[in-house]
Amino acid sequence: QFMQDWAACHQGRSVPEAPDHPPPRIFEDVQSQEEADAIAQSLDLEKFGGGPWVTKMMFKHGLPMMMKQMAKAPAGDRITLELREDQVKRLKDRAEAAAGTWVSTNEALMAHVWLALLDAYDLPQEDRKDLYANVVANVRGKIEGYPMRGVGTQIATMSAKVDMTGGFEAVAGRVHQGMREICQEQPLQRFLTLQNYSARTYKMYQHKVVQMTSVQPGILLHWNYQGSNDFYNVDFGTGHPASGIPWSWAEEVKVVKGPQGGLVVFVGKHDGGVARWIPAPKLGCMTYSGVAGLLVLVTLATVIGMSAAKKTSWELWVGAALALLVAIGVGKVGKRIRQKKVNAFFERIEGLLSRGL
Repeated sequence: QFMQDWAACHQGRSVPEAPDHPPPRIFEDVQSQEEADAIAQSLDLEKFGGGPWVTKMMFKHGLPMMMKQMAKAPAGDRITLELREDQVKRLKDRAEAAAGTWVSTNEALMAHVWLALLDAYDLPQEDRKDLYANVVANVRGKIEGYPMRGVGTQIATMSAKVDMTGGFEAVAGRVHQGMREICQEQPLQRFLTLQNYSARTYKMYQHKVVQMTSVQPGILLHWNYQGSNDFYNVDFGTGHPASGIPWSWAEEVKVVKGPQGGLVVFVGKHDGGVARWIPAPKLGCMTYSGVAGLLVLVTLATVIGMSAAKKTSWELWVGAALALLVAIGVGKVGKRIRQKKVNAFFERIEGLLSRGL
């Protein structure tokens, strides 16, 4: 909104006055651990981390490093789907007809893309009943006293729970309902209150299911819809922006405005994205990397033990070297097998993303 006002002033147009400050409710806090835990439970969150001092170290050293990584765009490491405006409209019309109510473009597109990912993975219907998608909600205009023109950018990272069984017509209404539930004033206010408590006490919370380390197939860790971002309406006299920042390291799925209109969907191929759904291959009852690690440990233990007993020989060193080479080879074979499965997964995704459009 600030950018729009700035552009309007640049062109000599007047803008309405914005509120001076966010409402006090934005900064509400709780005073006891019990209150914080009760709010967390209502949002399906749980405590994590090793205590306040660990969290302080993470914020001081880990967060800056993570933000640097997030600013790097893994060029070419993503699938791109371009949708014309008429395709977006047809998809939204289908969703609204199936749901029997208004459905946002974001929700219609989420239902379509999410289903394509699940079908590409071939996730059984019985495993699609309780799935989650992490979304970032702008709380301006959703909390009393904090209008769309409110100062500052307050966001809440919420997890939408959706039953994804069936086809597009079946899930469109459920995606809409799941998104509407998390964008209500009460859960958003609770999230901000808990966030303020965490910032003051360094006690952190995360969702019980949707976690950065989660490998459960079907879970979306980061759905980022920027198709209606105010950025695209900014005009300093030379026209509107053709496109936005295309990518961030942490994003699984991102939607932005297309340079020629319509929308562009990006699906990341990085290991932190939906590729994590593909499990590590196994050699017997252990993964290839597990076998390689065990072989290294046994070799090192043998060498250390023999060295301590002063029973080393050139045969021992040659055997140790060969064992380490075998371990490296086993690890590489495991990576190649998994990468083949990941590549096949993304080939299926590319084929299914344009389904029905």
